[in-house]
Amino acid sequence: MGKINTVIMSENKIYRSPSWARLWTFTDSESRGRLELVVLQNKKGSYGIIENVLVKEEFRNQGIASSLIKEAIETSKQKGFYKITLTCADDLTYFYAKLGFAWHPLGQSHCMRMNLK
Repeated sequence: MGKINTVIMSENKIYRSPSWARLWTFTDSESRGRLELVVLQNKKGSYGIIENVLVKEEFRNQGIASSLIKEAIETSKQKGFYKITLTCADDLTYFYAKLGFAWHPLGQSHCMRMNLK
């Protein structure tokens, strides 16, 4: 019932010079959920940062978020990315681990943020 039949991907350039960033948005065809993937590049190549995985409350626990994440992973592989990263709350680490994400202590830093409002 909650499975995604079609994922629509859109792209927006964020900035260019000296490097670039893009924002890819993955949305299911019925607009029940969305995922944003910030696409960046460094000396190792292109990589993505998953942000804002959102599913409308009435459609949660139906596989929509998983489908969006799998589509973002597959698209990233096809584009030759060398990694995808994300930050999440402690109670979501199991969910992301089921999709293949793992904590990489070597070279990784902890996610830190500053609330501005």
